[in-house]
Amino acid sequence: MVEEKLHALRGILVSVIINEPPIGFEKQSSFLKTIDIIEGRHLRILQLFRSRMGCVGGEQFVGFSEICETFKAKNESDTELVYSALDTLANREFIQTGPIPLDKAGNLLKTRQVWRATKLGAEFLDFVRMPPENARRNGGSSDKRGYQR
Repeated sequence: MVEEKLHALRGILVSVIINEPPIGFEKQSSFLKTIDIIEGRHLRILQLFRSRMGCVGGEQFVGFSEICETFKAKNESDTELVYSALDTLANREFIQTGPIPLDKAGNLLKTRQVWRATKLGAEFLDFVRMPPENARRNGGSSDKRGYQR
């Protein structure tokens, strides 16, 4: 919701002022444009994916059903919002899909599709100073940059 976006905008100001993480002007501009078009659900989904980045193999991927369960998307309009957020994040190259699940006719099985965060997605979250989703929910201790562990 609005809280996540406000947090991200504050984080951008801090990142630009102290230049940490140090990134180039073009990437900063791209990230600023991105924060203008995305919403809180995009940030929360990306945080969920980043929380899996240290995992090995298939554990780093998050499936559609897990995303819907985490964000309580139960009806068709809620799931369409999740798909829309995933499309936006993928178009920005902040996430990428895993192996494409197909049925016997060769059609995409959307409900079995999986995604993971990219390095660029993690850089974006660092730039806007968003902690990993699991740290935020579990109330862990803060590190030197103010992220919760």
